[in-house]
Amino acid sequence: MPKCLALAIDYYIYVQNYYDSAHTWYAKRKNKLSLRSKILKLSSLIFGGVGAIIPIASPLITYYKSYANIDNTIPYDNFGYIFLAISGALVYFDKMFGDSTGWVRCINTMNQLKSIATRHEEQWMQIRVSLECQTLQEPSPTNRDFVLQQAREIVGIATKFKNDILVCVQQETQTWIEEFQSNLAQMQRKADEALTRGAQTTQIISPPWMGSQNLIHENALTLSYPPG
Repeated sequence: MPKCLALAIDYYIYVQNYYDSAHTWYAKRKNKLSLRSKILKLSSLIFGGVGAIIPIASPLITYYKSYANIDNTIPYDNFGYIFLAISGALVYFDKMFGDSTGWVRCINTMNQLKSIATRHEEQWMQIRVSLECQTLQEPSPTNRDFVLQQAREIVGIATKFKNDILVCVQQETQTWIEEFQSNLAQMQRKADEALTRGAQTTQIISPPWMGSQNLIHENALTLSYPPG
């Protein structure tokens, strides 16, 4: 085999291995994100269902406790809010860390990579057929020009193959960055809103020896000491 053709084929094989590595990485990550997403969603569903059932079952629990002479001081109704809060926290955790959306992104990226590989594999097979049909053993100028042309085409296909893979991976990475920044900004905004509401309802009343002072946030209810 001519050296230029062997180098071109080696380069294509290198790009093919690069594709295999990228596809395998996304496949493994998809499995991890899929498992975590399913656990979070199932747990959220269970906690949410239990939290919704407790208030409905509360009269039955009260009747059973009174019938069985059991202490009725435990507020079972409040447990429903706790389970609902846990359910909401699990949903928010999934949204914040992007397990479900990451799972979908991995599937989409794997499909795109597979489509890219299939397209370039078809072009590679066309060149292989041309090479097999051409008599390369004869050192004629026609054969040398043909081999050089085919080698250049193989390099061009491999380069386009590699660039398409890089673009696909970069698009997925950029989507992840934008999603993470959006979730982070949303969490920061909610935290700021919670701090603002807390500051608006907090009142600090000075002791008698400091005189009458009002140390509270704007728009809050003003109380002073001593009254008057």
